[in-house]
Amino acid sequence: MIDFYKETRWSKKKNAFVTADTEETYRKMQGRMDGLEPEQRTDEATATVFREVLGHRPGYARGLGEMVIPESSRQRDQLKMQQYMSEIERQKQDAEQHRRDAEQYKSQLEEMRAEVRDLREQQMQTNMMLQTLMRGLPVFTESFQQTQGLANSSNT
Repeated sequence: MIDFYKETRWSKKKNAFVTADTEETYRKMQGRMDGLEPEQRTDEATATVFREVLGHRPGYARGLGEMVIPESSRQRDQLKMQQYMSEIERQKQDAEQHRRDAEQYKSQLEEMRAEVRDLREQQMQTNMMLQTLMRGLPVFTESFQQTQGLANSSNT
């Protein structure tokens, strides 16, 4: 990383750093790295030295040239919040549609229950009328009496 910093700020025409400040910054980074033991010179240690010398601003990768700048946590949080809000809105719309459907089904159920009550009442009236007609027929009463008589005599 430190070598990359040097490469991006080194002028091949002048065979020197672009500015005195960039050279000073490079020397600070190199000095801190030289102060570390060889086994401590890891990529993580290099990144720490890099941040310490150049400083750190959230969402900005200073001194890394063409490196992709990471997305800030604030932008990521805002994007997540927008996604959550749109999901909540969709859920609200779905819930409203379900409520309307339930109301429609409830009214259909009440209509069907009323129809069934009417049909039962008509059926009861029809049954009563048939019973009245059947009682008035002489054939029915005679055969009924004979059937009843046979049933009674066999039981005794």
